[in-house]
Amino acid sequence: MPAAGAQTDDPPPLIALSRCPCSEDGEALNCEVPMNDKTPSAFLASDALTTFVGRQKDMAGLATLMATGSGRLITLMGTGGVGKTRLAVHFARTRHDTFPDGVVQVPLEEVTDPHLAAGAILEAAGAGQPTALPPLTAITEHFSNRKALLLLDNCEHLLPAIVPIATELLSTCPDLYLLVTSRTPLCVPSETVYVVPPLPTKATADRENDDADALSDAARLFIDRAGHSGVPLRSPHGVASVVNRIVQGLDGIPLAIELAAARARVMALDEIADALDDRLWLLGGGSRTAQARHRTMRASINWSESLLEPQERTLMRRLSVFSGGWTRAAAEAVCADEELHRTDILDLLAALVDKSLVAAEHLEGPPRFRMLTPIRQYAAERLTHEPVESAQVTERHGIYYTQLAEQSDRELWAMEKAGRAHLDLESANLRSAIDWACHEHRSEALRITTALNGYWRLRGRHTEGVAATELALASADPEPSPERALALATLCTLLFYKGDLARTIAAATQAIETAEDVDAPRAFVQGLTVLGTVTMFMDPRTGYPMLLKSAELAHGGEDRVAETDALTIMALCHLFQEDFTAMDQAVTQALDLAESINYANDIRWCLWATAHRALADGQLPEARALAQRATSLEGGGTFSQSCAVAMLSLCDTLAGNPETGRTRALAQLHAARKDAVRVGMGALLHALGTAELASGRVEEARTYCEGMCNAEGSGVGYLTWRAHEVLMHVCLATADPDQANTHADEINTIAEQLDNPRAAVIALCGHARAAAMAGDSGSAENLAYAALATAADRHWWPDTIACLEILTTIAVDRRRYERAALLIAGIEHARATTGFVRYPHEQRHWDSLTATTSQALPTTEPTSLRSQRAPMSIADMVEHVQRGRGRRARPSRGWQSITPVERQVAELAAQGLTNPQIAERLCIARSTAKAHIAHILTKLQIANRTELAAYMSSQQHLPAPVIDDSPGRRTNRLE
Repeated sequence: MPAAGAQTDDPPPLIALSRCPCSEDGEALNCEVPMNDKTPSAFLASDALTTFVGRQKDMAGLATLMATGSGRLITLMGTGGVGKTRLAVHFARTRHDTFPDGVVQVPLEEVTDPHLAAGAILEAAGAGQPTALPPLTAITEHFSNRKALLLLDNCEHLLPAIVPIATELLSTCPDLYLLVTSRTPLCVPSETVYVVPPLPTKATADRENDDADALSDAARLFIDRAGHSGVPLRSPHGVASVVNRIVQGLDGIPLAIELAAARARVMALDEIADALDDRLWLLGGGSRTAQARHRTMRASINWSESLLEPQERTLMRRLSVFSGGWTRAAAEAVCADEELHRTDILDLLAALVDKSLVAAEHLEGPPRFRMLTPIRQYAAERLTHEPVESAQVTERHGIYYTQLAEQSDRELWAMEKAGRAHLDLESANLRSAIDWACHEHRSEALRITTALNGYWRLRGRHTEGVAATELALASADPEPSPERALALATLCTLLFYKGDLARTIAAATQAIETAEDVDAPRAFVQGLTVLGTVTMFMDPRTGYPMLLKSAELAHGGEDRVAETDALTIMALCHLFQEDFTAMDQAVTQALDLAESINYANDIRWCLWATAHRALADGQLPEARALAQRATSLEGGGTFSQSCAVAMLSLCDTLAGNPETGRTRALAQLHAARKDAVRVGMGALLHALGTAELASGRVEEARTYCEGMCNAEGSGVGYLTWRAHEVLMHVCLATADPDQANTHADEINTIAEQLDNPRAAVIALCGHARAAAMAGDSGSAENLAYAALATAADRHWWPDTIACLEILTTIAVDRRRYERAALLIAGIEHARATTGFVRYPHEQRHWDSLTATTSQALPTTEPTSLRSQRAPMSIADMVEHVQRGRGRRARPSRGWQSITPVERQVAELAAQGLTNPQIAERLCIARSTAKAHIAHILTKLQIANRTELAAYMSSQQHLPAPVIDDSPGRRTNRLE
């Protein structure tokens, strides 16, 4: 068992407290990196469980290089097992005071694809994925203003990717230093190569007469590690003398020393020395022209292998097929056969752990095992000498991890934190299995990639998923099959999250066509959902039938994720049309299903959509509560999280706290910029524009929302009309009614495209305000009444209040001060009740109206009379202003005063349904149902539900209530 050591590349065979990034050198340290959904922003492997021995000269040399300024890129170069990683980590740990922005270690051993190197650096640095920026740009942006040390560990197999990254970082990040470990230099300008030597095998390098009893650093390392065996070291020739002989025979290589020291528990010190001396020449391996250290390393591992029992040797050989570690169950499934029985695997594995050829790690869940890279490479070489055995073991490995991926898909591991962590640990093995299946043209390649669809999505590993899925499709049989159809559906899903909409549509179309040809309903549903999602962003009317069909086909099927996605996107489709009744029904179904499988992403979308409904209803506290719950969910993605944060920011602003809203949105903006899907970014820009407008910074608001419009163009209509709404208010705030009309026209155009009546109401209000500002009170009045008809009928109370405020302006302009006073009192009461505040320019105008009315009223009405009046409700104010607007005006009392929605509520109440039952039947909030009942009883002048039932029974012969829809002068979809 290797002793505890510092600079050696071999980790001690002790229980690790957490997953350890294993170096290519064979070093693994106890790394306190939490395996959770949030990668820490900077980390280093923690102090190892063993002591750091020697290396004082190397530490001083590195410190000098870095202090002189010539060492912004230092490459620690040396053979495997020489201790490059341990030295780099120990040195970096002493540099925290020099680098206030942190020291970040990036373990690259398990990254086999150069295209994934940048992503590994981003993840280790906490910069995160996915990103709309090229990976190299994202890295430079992250480090551009940071004084930090970046440790790139084990780079030699990724040099084509690392060289341009290092070059760009050095040229664009002036305060960033790079410390690299590699077997070969990077060969870039300004690189300083520091060759890491073996440990000294003599106590004093410049002593003329060596003292055999003095201990060198290499000898001290051997004694330290051998001491962990618990057996005292003895030798008639003197312990120091024999140890020096051993370490000199091993050329001072730390890994070789630790492997030899592990034998102290079963061999006497002199036996170790004699065996090593006797075997070293025979076990040299490799070329005679190779460096002696390389032959010694091979000799050390070869010697350790020669001490194994035949079955132990066979297991060691077969375990080399694993990448990044394995569990006992995996070892039994992959390595057992007629020669190695499954029941023997555990004992054989324990023997390899005891002999320091396998390391055990105790994490959450079953223990995991791994080989140090030099040993794994050695064992893999041995396996290639047994081609039949190698093919069989590799096939069993591929099949096992195919089945594990499919199990994770069936059991929805991606939805749970523990499940994602499990797949994180197995990601290297899963990639190896995909590579094997692609190389052998096996269908398992398609099966693994489709099974990992949810994991890649929720982990943000879209680039990795697209690359693997495209490779699987290219290597598999091109003939249509259910597996191919599902892989195409996986591809279009991942491409959507990368923001590549053209390829998304192409892949989705191909998935749908293939699924229809081979009767693959799951693939059809996934492909149709993605195609419907892309379509509905700008054209909900076209996208909705696709989503409806996919939801119907998915209902009751095995793919609950696909069904939840279809229902959730249906809800968003209705939201983009402001059809809240239909949206509520879809949200109810989607939320129930999403919560049953802990699907955080869709839960967040449902909460976000419902918060919009609450805002439209004037329920600001409810909207805030929904947004807070949405932002507090773990998991999901940046896309949905950014939208939830934007909603919470809007709630801050609308409640009168724009600075809080601005700060909140800005904090999320950096993460949103990296998201390839821009909806979250757009939502945040709208929230920022609204916050700036509410703070009186109109030009800042203009900048945010003009940028948003330019970015969207004809993209996401929901975002574009919201941006134009803010720009319309900016123009009103700067007394530019003509330009305000232009933005209102843009809103109305999008309202037509989306079939969105609320956007049309907003446009009408903008036109009305602009007309009033221009002195055209007649047009303003007609436009305001047209908007009011829809807003009040649908109980969009904030929009209704806006319409009433415009009519108040007209009343004051026409010197109808009594009417204005009634409206002012009611509107102030409504705003105080709902909690919505005005924009500064609106408040200034309102204060002027209030002052003018207050000054005028004493000459027309006794003050005592005004003070005795209670403020009118919103519904009463609507009835008041509509009175006298012609035959289409709805009366305030009696059957004809009942709105269509109130009639539905009255009929259900007369049937005996409770408020919760009515709310469920009509897909409305319980509080809304309760409010409807109160309005109905007041309008019909009856006292309770019993009287309502009797009234409804006697009034069945009456015609339906008249819908109030006063026309406006401008062409608008509501006319």
